[in-house]
Amino acid sequence: MSHNRRISLVDDDAAVLDSTRLLLESHGFEVFGYPSSEAFLQLAKQCSVLVADLGMSGISGLDLVEILREASEKTPAILLADVVDPSTAQRLAAVTHCICLMKPTTPAALIEAIQTICDQIPA
Repeated sequence: MSHNRRISLVDDDAAVLDSTRLLLESHGFEVFGYPSSEAFLQLAKQCSVLVADLGMSGISGLDLVEILREASEKTPAILLADVVDPSTAQRLAAVTHCICLMKPTTPAALIEAIQTICDQIPA
């Protein structure tokens, strides 16, 4: 499997984690799933795109991306959000290599966003 097809998926909702994993795998991605940001930080494998739930308990998806950026980790991130308040929107705007998709997003929109990022990664 090519490195540019590896996705790290972080969501504290087991059903969403499983269904999103199946969706991505059905489109040829290699998916590493994590039930929390804390698990991702302990166990993460190298990937080309991080997909995370913005509103997880504990370390949120946005907090996770900010932690990674502080560590000079520039893996592109897609955050999935139910609601984005003005304060969160301001934080999102300050984070590099990160986009936010509003829930419910369509499978096609998520696949397109991931594929666009992967297409920009040198083989």
